[in-house]
This record gives sequence, C-alpha cells and structure tokens, in this order.
Amino acid sequence: MCALLFQPREACAQLGDFVLEFREVVFHGFARDLLHLGRDFAELVFEELFEILSHGGRESCENHACPMKIRTFAEFWPHYVRAHSRVPTRVLHAIGSTLALICIALGITLSPWFFLAAPLIGYAFAWYGHFFVEHNKPATFGHPFYSLAADYVMVWKMMAGTMNAEVAKHVAVDG
Repeated sequence: MCALLFQPREACAQLGDFVLEFREVVFHGFARDLLHLGRDFAELVFEELFEILSHGGRESCENHACPMKIRTFAEFWPHYVRAHSRVPTRVLHAIGSTLALICIALGITLSPWFFLAAPLIGYAFAWYGHFFVEHNKPATFGHPFYSLAADYVMVWKMMAGTMNAEVAKHVAVDG
C-alpha cells in the first residue's frame, strides 16, 4: 500500500521540475529586471553626461577661467578647486585616488593586470562625483596631467585639513 502512495522516481521528477521552474522564475525574471534597471541607469547616465558636456563647458568658461587658457599649474589650481567645491566630490576623488595607488602597488607586487584597474577605478569614483554630485565636466578632459597632479594635491590637503580653506578661498572669489 505504501508503494502505491509514494513513488520515489515520480517524486524526484516532480522535485526536478519544481527546481527548474523555480530557477526559471527567479533567475530569468531577475536577469530581465536587472537588464531593465541597467538600461534605465544607462539612459540616465547618458542624459546627464550629455547635459553636462553640452552646457557645462560654456558655463565653466563664462564663470571661471576657461581651461584652454590655462598654462601653469598655479593657474589651473583655482579652476580645479571650484570644480571640487562639494565635500562628497572630494571624498569620492580621495577614495578613487587611494584605490588607484593601491592598484599600482598591487601591479608592482602581484600582477601587471592591476595597472589596468588603476585608472578605471580612479576615474570611476572621480567622474561619478562630477557627473552626479557637482554636475560639471571633469577637468581631466581639458588638462589631464594637471588634473592628475591636482587630485593628489587635493588628497594631501584633505589629509592635512587645509582643503576646506582652499575651497573657501577660491569659491569666494567667484561670489
């Protein structure tokens, strides 16, 4: 009688079918939702980038010294400080710059592949700060070497506790 009520092979088949259906619903539904979220996020990012790149450049030249006229680091620094006036942007830069240095150290000690990660990680944090916190164009586009040097000067000044004074000094100039 027990053999008629419980058939192990049938139970295993039913359990297998259930697992396949569960996997289909959970993973494929999740993947579809993730794809939609990714597409929506990408559209938001591209809209924000377009807005900044199309309008941010003109505004920055009207309100500040135009990046193309900068010839020395001393001329570049006030422009850089104004572009990093918000604390979250500076913190994101510090995180990215520190992680980039760690990647370089790992590239020297462990594997050269970490050298590729250094700029990707550094710029990811920095550009997120520009596009979504400051809503301006990164200085890297106009002056990549001065920008890189200024990143580390800013991090140093943040650690020394003097960066807020720099921001107050250079932002107050614009009014």
